[in-house]
Amino acid sequence: MNKIFNTPTEFSLRTLLMLSVQTSPISLERIYLYDFMVCFSKIFNIALHNLHGNSSLAFSQLSLRRTFTKKGLQILIQKGLITATSTEHGFVYAINNNGINIVNSIESEYKNEYIILAEKIYKNFHHKNDIELQQLVSKKSIKLEGGIL
Repeated sequence: MNKIFNTPTEFSLRTLLMLSVQTSPISLERIYLYDFMVCFSKIFNIALHNLHGNSSLAFSQLSLRRTFTKKGLQILIQKGLITATSTEHGFVYAINNNGINIVNSIESEYKNEYIILAEKIYKNFHHKNDIELQQLVSKKSIKLEGGIL
């Protein structure tokens, strides 16, 4: 049986959903941190439950999430669903019309809930730069270390 969870393909689909709610291109760091915040939005006081359930190991997934998100971005670029732009601070990514068409063709409750949470995350945290966002996630990790989410 093919593995579908915690793969670059899964992360590429969630990245498309994430990019569909952004108003401007964003970095790899912001993509994987926002995705983590969406999946575990209860930790960040955005939702009453975590989209991916409760896990005492949630924060241990961060480095793996970055790796899979990076591979997912490569897949999305190769398939012509997003664009990458080089800036003085590194690459930033944005969804294009092909990617938007894919997002619009997906009909699922998970997609709907993910997008609602992604919009809330964006609204609450878009003013932070990537370093501040990383610090916020790190502080939550330290605060919740050893606790159940």
